[in-house]
Amino acid sequence: MRSYYRNILLPAGTGFHFGAPIPPDLTSPRYLHAADPEEVICSVLAHAQRGNFAPCSRLIELLKQHDDADVWSSCSTLLSFAAPRSILLELLPLVERMRDEHQTDAPLQWAGETLARSCGLWSVPEVLRLFEQIQSYDRYMALPGYLSLLLEPEPDMIDAGPRRRRDPSDPDWYDPPPAWEVAEYTRMVRSRYEELQGLLPYEGSCVFGGEILSLRRIATQTITRINGPTEYSRHVESARMLLEAHTGEVFSDFYDPDRYSLRPLHATARLEAFLRSDTPDRFTPGVRCFFGHRIPT
Repeated sequence: MRSYYRNILLPAGTGFHFGAPIPPDLTSPRYLHAADPEEVICSVLAHAQRGNFAPCSRLIELLKQHDDADVWSSCSTLLSFAAPRSILLELLPLVERMRDEHQTDAPLQWAGETLARSCGLWSVPEVLRLFEQIQSYDRYMALPGYLSLLLEPEPDMIDAGPRRRRDPSDPDWYDPPPAWEVAEYTRMVRSRYEELQGLLPYEGSCVFGGEILSLRRIATQTITRINGPTEYSRHVESARMLLEAHTGEVFSDFYDPDRYSLRPLHATARLEAFLRSDTPDRFTPGVRCFFGHRIPT
């Protein structure tokens, strides 16, 4: 593994910053079209840091070529935070075909997570469509958590996922194979989606926590969560990645570099310094950016 690839694109790692000096020509075709997926991922990240988002399409090609959890995880994270909507939509036919070819729901869940983490409200119907195609909900039930991050201020009914269906005529001792009220759940999520649609200033607005995405609000709420009785680790990780992706600033102090555990005092101090700066106010709420560059819609 290349030293500059180690721990990138991980909330408890170096996030969207390289872990070591990079080759000066990392954005060249030599790396962008390399056979090694690590080189391609790093080249795409270097391009995105400079505001060039078209190379994100190379990540879709990597997903087609490599059945590897590390490659899929890195590509998913970089697509979520840096890829234009047009490239994100290329995921849909790919994962539906892969689901049929490999007879597993895993690609559907990967794609749903990737779309939801982009924070585009437009993604909700697409995530729900993927969720409805899942057959093994007992194994693949992560998408409600990601929909909750988008649509709920705190984990609630969306986060809980669909109710388990029970036949009242079954005796108490009988434990049937799990079945879920998926149609009921998707109706509820769509209702919340339509409610938010009517509140947003323009088509394509980004949301987080049930409101238009605001870096100042995210930082303020994260301080409260870090120092509250419940840590909300998924919310803290998402906030760290969102703040760093949008601004290009370093937020790796959130986590211990050796144990990858949250450091509440460091994280709070970093967020307080961020709020004292003028950085949050330089970003228009609801606009998706990467390292200060507006991502094309």
